[in-house]
Amino acid sequence: MFSRDELAYAMKSQKKWERLAVRFAAKEAVWKALGVGGLGLKDISIKRSGNGMPFVDLKELGLPKNRKASLSLSHSDNYAVAYCLVYRE
Repeated sequence: MFSRDELAYAMKSQKKWERLAVRFAAKEAVWKALGVGGLGLKDISIKRSGNGMPFVDLKELGLPKNRKASLSLSHSDNYAVAYCLVYRE
């Protein structure tokens, strides 16, 4: 379900399960926002920019360059939520 980078990021933390849960929520949010048939959650990889902001590279998914996605992730001990907005530039 998760990429090697996603697993490495999560496993180096004491809150590894929270990190994995919020990445799963983010993958589902991206998947639903795109509404692209044939795309699975395993195809979507949540990455981190140099300043730690989460993002998804839609070009890796074969989508046009003018499509962008904004992500918002949040988690606590008991909940994980994610929001994705996909738009055209």
